Order: sequence, then structure tokens, then C-alpha cells
Amino acid sequence: MESNASTAKKQQNAVVDAAKKEADAAKKIQKAEAVAAKKIQKADAVATKKQQKADAVAAKKQQKADAVAAKKQQKADAVSAKAKFVAEKAEASNAKKAKKPEAVVEKNDIDGLQDWSKTVAFAGMANATTQAAYYNTHGATEAILKIVDLPSKQLGTYVEKIVIESLGLGPRTSTQNDATFNGKKIEIKAARYWSGKDECVWQHLEPDHDYDYALFVLIDFQTIKAWSIKKSLLMGELREKNIVTPQGKQGFWTKKSALMPYLTPIFNIKDLHTSIM
Repeated sequence: MESNASTAKKQQNAVVDAAKKEADAAKKIQKAEAVAAKKIQKADAVATKKQQKADAVAAKKQQKADAVAAKKQQKADAVSAKAKFVAEKAEASNAKKAKKPEAVVEKNDIDGLQDWSKTVAFAGMANATTQAAYYNTHGATEAILKIVDLPSKQLGTYVEKIVIESLGLGPRTSTQNDATFNGKKIEIKAARYWSGKDECVWQHLEPDHDYDYALFVLIDFQTIKAWSIKKSLLMGELREKNIVTPQGKQGFWTKKSALMPYLTPIFNIKDLHTSIM
């Protein structure tokens, strides 16, 4: 028979083996749980990434749809404004036709400056279309009308500042240019529509001034538009073709209708990078 000491040792060894097995089992369970947690974490990360990608795609689609809708609305507004203008013009024309002719003022009725409002000259002036009225009948915004109402010198100064800030242009290098971009010197010229015409004139163009590009700006009815052109083309070929013509002793000038085929439209800074190199 085994001694009590031997039996006790066996029992002790058995307890130790059982504890070891239990610890190994717990370790395996812990490891399995860690692996499972890691897999879940990875799956969650993949799912989150997919959801973010899906959200980004959806947002981009929505943004595109909003842009298309906004463009359609702008077009519809423009059509509506034009229709309103045509209707108002027709109404005014009909009213003018229906209006009884006013009594002709006899020459003897004018007896000095106190009768200035009776003159034929004043009647012609009173019927003339002003720039502000022309813009107003074409549905110009309140902000545009504020610019149009400015005196010419102030208009040029403020529009120049607006363009420089909007397109991120750099400072001028001298009084012979207005701004810089991509290391090129830029001259900025602003104009309004002529009264009653889809036309404008950019003036005071100096061939001897130090600039590389001209940026022509037009105050349109809803926004401000701009186009660029190289000075070498403007003051070279286009002068030879009489598209750019002398303006007395004030440099040169040019009409929008004649110059437009040679201009590059500028809507944003990206357009400037493409145009001015």
C-alpha cells in the first residue's frame, strides 16, 4: 500500500494539473474572445468606411442635383424676367399709342428760362432711357443697381477692389497696372451696359503701361462678368484690325461686341490659372 505521503502528493499533483488545465482553458477562451473582438472591430471599421463612402457619394449626388436645380431655377428666373420685360415694353408701347397727343407748345409760349420744361429738348431728354432704368427693366438685383448708380470713377475703383478680392489677385507693382497673378501684371477695366443696348465700351487703354494681361469687367444684370486677354494681342493685332481704336488723347478704347471673339471668360480662380500663365 502506498503511504499517506505518496497519496497526498498525487492528490496535490492532480490539483495542480487541474488548475493548470483550467488556466490554459481560460487563456484559450480569452485569446478567442480577443480574436473575435478584433474581428468585430475590423468589421465595424470596414462598415463605417463603407458608410462614409456611401454618404460622400450621396452628398456629392445631392450637391450635383442641387446645382442642376439652381441652374434651372436661374434660367427660369431669367426667362421670367425677360418675359416680364417684354410684357412691360408692350404695355408701355400700347399705352403710348393709346395716349392722346399732347397739345403742341407754340414757340410764343416759351418766353425765357422759366419755361425750360416746355422745350422740345427737355421733352427728348425726359423720354430717354437712363442706365439705371435699363438695368431695372432687365431685372437687375439691388446690389447691381448700387454699383450702376455710382459715378464712373467710383465705379471703376470699387469694381476693381471687388474683382481683386473675389479672384484672389495680388498687389499691383506700380501705378501702371492694377494687380498681379501667377507673376503676371494685370490691368482691370470695368464698364456698364449702354442705355438700351447689349453693348459697352472699355476705355483708357494705355499701350505703354506696364501690364501683361487685361481683365475686362462688365456689370451684368444679375452678376459681374469678366474676361481676360493678353496685352500683346490687345495692343498688337487688334489695333491693326481697328478693333481697339484711339480715344483722342486718353489712350485707346474698344467695344464689347467687337472684342468678344478674342476674350477668355473668367468665372473663378481656376479659370485664371488656365488663362494667365
